[in-house]
Amino acid sequence: MQFHQALRHSIFWRSAQAVLLFIVNLLLVRLLGAAGSGSFLYAITWLSFFTLIISGCLESGMLWLGGTHPATTTRMLRDLLPVWLLQVLVSWGVLSFWSVGISTGLAIVFVASQLVIVYATAVLTLQRRLLWAYMIPVWIQAILMAVLGWMWWSSRVELDVATIYVGGFALQALLLLLGVSLKLNHSHRETPSDWRRQWWRFSLLALGSNMLFFLVLRADYAWVAYWMDPVALGNYVQVSRLGQLLVMPASMLAAVVFPYAAAREVQATADSVLLLTRTLALLYGVGGLLLLLMGYWLFPALFGAEFNQVFMPLVLAYPGFVALGWLSVLGAFVSAQGNQRVHVWANATALVILIVLDGWMIPQYGLAGAALVSSVAYFAAFVWVYRVFRRQSQTSFRMVWQWRFSDWDALRGLFQQRSERS
Repeated sequence: MQFHQALRHSIFWRSAQAVLLFIVNLLLVRLLGAAGSGSFLYAITWLSFFTLIISGCLESGMLWLGGTHPATTTRMLRDLLPVWLLQVLVSWGVLSFWSVGISTGLAIVFVASQLVIVYATAVLTLQRRLLWAYMIPVWIQAILMAVLGWMWWSSRVELDVATIYVGGFALQALLLLLGVSLKLNHSHRETPSDWRRQWWRFSLLALGSNMLFFLVLRADYAWVAYWMDPVALGNYVQVSRLGQLLVMPASMLAAVVFPYAAAREVQATADSVLLLTRTLALLYGVGGLLLLLMGYWLFPALFGAEFNQVFMPLVLAYPGFVALGWLSVLGAFVSAQGNQRVHVWANATALVILIVLDGWMIPQYGLAGAALVSSVAYFAAFVWVYRVFRRQSQTSFRMVWQWRFSDWDALRGLFQQRSERS
């Protein structure tokens, strides 16, 4: 699949997934309320962090090494089975003693499923079988939406929301695993003698960066939970989740940019990446205007009267989410060139800003203070990564965000399927 084709598929299917994720999140809030949804999603957040740690970010190393040396994909896949079994055993041992707010069995199923999802998605991406990787999550979210919607409509409170939610991830993992097993590409070409060392080295660098980035996005949950009440936490979790939905268009573009840029394919150039960031700037500008016009009354109407603390923090955090969108796309290009350390420094800087300023701002200004600090931290991380990208591409900051009329034609050409590239 060519770069322009991958972008088209990514945008269509990931956009559908974003819409369904929003609806599923809305139904969770309606079923559990502000305090209940805040506590449940808080537990899922820290389970996700544990999953990130125990995964070792091996999927990042797979995407990078498999992009530069395709023959290593099969070998890495063979290594993953014993690694996954060990990870599940370690998870069972840890989660048996660590109470996260949901049952131990569900917690282990969640972690095991998430590991399969990230590894299988990486393999499908390397095989350029992106439709499998994109469609299955959309189907699962559609099923969750239907089941949760029926529960809300029929008031079937005896059914366990947590079991249904985690069961969706388990089903997604099984379907992705089936997709990988249906078409394994076995390559007999030569591989680097130190391919395993390269894989783990890049993965561990990515792990450090991603752990920091995860904390940058969610460490303020702990501050809000400490200083404020469960209803405020529920409101702030929704601010964060709405922000993650805003960043999702950039993340899905980054997921395409990284393997193609790592493979040094000509389509994933710095110019095409800048075209994508300018497009995001245009979309985020429209989204910000809609937020200002409708957000004050929209969120309580959607989520319920308890969610009247979402609007102003989201407005204050919005510039930071825009910066995260740009960082996702530019950072994917920078990482594909093998420069992973810049993300470690960028995220570490942002995390220090977050931890220090949140402890001062949240007690005085509440959720608005938390959101403002997040915005500053996110923009600081973007500046770190942009400086490296600028050195590689010799471009100005204006090229990142200033939309031009000529970009319409360039964007159409980027997504247009040309017979000579087929």
